[in-house]
Amino acid sequence: MWWLSMPSPERFERIVPIPAVHLIVNLGEPYRVVARGRTPVDTVFTGAFVSGVQLDYLLNENPPMIHHVGAELAPWALPAFGIDPVRVAERVVDAETVFPGAGAVTSLDELEGYLLSRLAPRWRGDPRILNAVDSIRDRPERPMSALAAEAGLTPKGFIALFRRHCGVTPKRFAEVCRHHAFLQRLPVEGPLPTWTELLAHAPYYDQPAFIREFRRFTGMTPTAFLEHRRKYGAADPSFLPVDGAAG
Repeated sequence: MWWLSMPSPERFERIVPIPAVHLIVNLGEPYRVVARGRTPVDTVFTGAFVSGVQLDYLLNENPPMIHHVGAELAPWALPAFGIDPVRVAERVVDAETVFPGAGAVTSLDELEGYLLSRLAPRWRGDPRILNAVDSIRDRPERPMSALAAEAGLTPKGFIALFRRHCGVTPKRFAEVCRHHAFLQRLPVEGPLPTWTELLAHAPYYDQPAFIREFRRFTGMTPTAFLEHRRKYGAADPSFLPVDGAAG
């Protein structure tokens, strides 16, 4: 959970897929989701909104002053609040459609109390999927067939159960985890390593596959992304200020 109040570094922000769900309660001026990947969205959020697990980058237009409270939820957490994660996966939705009353929150304490009050008291996530999520985060390159066998399920049954908990398939979730982990290791200071050196410690099979996935998740080449991140300092690489709507 966090509370944030600061001037926007730039008018626009590119948000790279993160293996989690986010509930944001906006306490300032409206946000606008401009696009999801190359698809125009143009949706304005004046209050609270929820971002499910994303499989494409988002381009947001931020208000001049960012002022909100938020919570990062586990990718399997929405069913604990009685919410079908498929409704939210790959989307940003008005929180009132899934978390009614969230827009009245004004502080971290209130947000924590609100979330605790919304929890289904008897909900228990399937431990096979909770364990699978942890396993994928640790080793996103593991074959889905191995994860299914570990869970005691057929591949088809594993995919269906995973999607009921997280809203996306385990394969797509693993791709997001792999890319997210890679971005966290990117250097922002010192000599710039070659991409060959960086990829030597990343679970990608070859450079073309890596570049295709990188462009899909960020909309940028790896070199352009790293240069842009260095321009803005050591902020979280999943949130990249951009100085124009085109990104």
